Amino acid sequence: MALKKYLKSRMPQDEVKAEIEEEDPITVATRNLCRGDSDGVLRLGEEAFRSDFRVEERYLDKIRGLSCKSPSVTNLSRLRNRLIEMKSLESLDFSGTRFECNLAQGFLSAFDVRLVRLNLSSCMLKDSLLESKNSLRFVNLIELNLSRNRLTRVPDFVNSIRAPKLEILSLAYNQIRVLLPQNLPSFTLKDLDVSNNRLDLSERDLRDVICISCLELSSLNLENNSISRIPC
Repeated sequence: MALKKYLKSRMPQDEVKAEIEEEDPITVATRNLCRGDSDGVLRLGEEAFRSDFRVEERYLDKIRGLSCKSPSVTNLSRLRNRLIEMKSLESLDFSGTRFECNLAQGFLSAFDVRLVRLNLSSCMLKDSLLESKNSLRFVNLIELNLSRNRLTRVPDFVNSIRAPKLEILSLAYNQIRVLLPQNLPSFTLKDLDVSNNRLDLSERDLRDVICISCLELSSLNLENNSISRIPC
């Protein structure tokens, strides 16, 4: 290693720069996890969905979060296998990634109980991509972002039984028409954003949501929906 550093120091600067630019992005990203100011998040682009995606074993326990972005994803099996190896993983951010395959079935279900934060905003998700034959149980999930997708209803796993610790939920900029008490965590939800949907709620419906489903609610965003009247 010392010899390599010495030889590199003797190389012309333009050659050193070229060598750095040619380094594998996964290697560079995992190396950054060892810095003193690292937040433990592995940040990758399309390389995360490549067939040869692999993280060195010495880095696996350091990864607490993964942030990936890709224009289009059709197969998640390889990435799932890599994520299972990351025993400290508790946060996933796929915002801006377009999925053309089911996320829940066989992917999220592989580590649903471990996740604390999940960001699936701007992924062009439809209801069918979040459906699972096996019930997802996000027993440790605190924050969920499903904004700017194509959902027409609240996913089945967003309730008190399957997400008993959920505090922050964003469903903004979807196509949701109905919001029922049983669709929401009743005792933990503190921040709910359902703005810019197609909700058509009567005063009674809204009272049920607030009084029955959201006992701990401190922030509620209903902007740009069809709300007849806000209950006092």
